[in-house]
This record gives sequence, C-alpha cells and structure tokens, in this order.
Amino acid sequence: MATGGPVDVAPVETAAPAASSAAAAPAAPPSAPRDDRAPGASSLRAERLLLERATAALMRGDHAAALATLRQHAASYPNGQLAEERNVLLAQATRAAASSAPVPPAPPGSAKPGSR
Repeated sequence: MATGGPVDVAPVETAAPAASSAAAAPAAPPSAPRDDRAPGASSLRAERLLLERATAALMRGDHAAALATLRQHAASYPNGQLAEERNVLLAQATRAAASSAPVPPAPPGSAKPGSR
C-alpha cells in the first residue's frame, strides 16, 4: 500500500505544474483584445455623450446649441459609429429651428397671395 500512495501523488504533482503553465498561456491573449477594444469604446462613449448633449438642447428648445453640438460631432466623427443617429438628430434640429424662427413681417403695401 505504501507504493500505491507515492505513485498516485507523483502524477498529480507532475500534472499540476503542467496544468498551471497551460492555464497561464491562454490568460495572455484575452487581455490583448481588451486593449484593442478600449479606444473604440472610449470613442463610442464620446460620440454618445455629444449626441446626448444635442438631444438635451433640442428638448429644451435650444436649437442653436443642438445644431452646434451636432456639427461638432460631424467634425470629430465624420464616419462615426453613431453617424446615422447624428443625421436624424440634425434633421430634427434643423426642422425645429426653422419652425420656431420668427416670420418677418410683410413689407407695407405688399399684397398677400390669394387676397384678390
């Protein structure tokens, strides 16, 4: 029985360091892609923050601020991941700014179309 114990322990001791070194090798590759994704995530976050700022300005009726922020986004991220969302917001802000712009009064003596 004494010979059975050391034989069982020896393969376990030999297998354990091999498993440890094998486990250490795969741990390195997953960290490399995370480093590659970090700048993209940071860029996406920056894009999203600009669009949120533009949306907030649009909601409070500050069309000029919304348009300025959307132009800043277009300049910083012309082909950004959120370019389509920016374009939708840009159309909404432009339409809102046009509909809220004061209509200049007609010059005196000018006839309105259809008034005759």
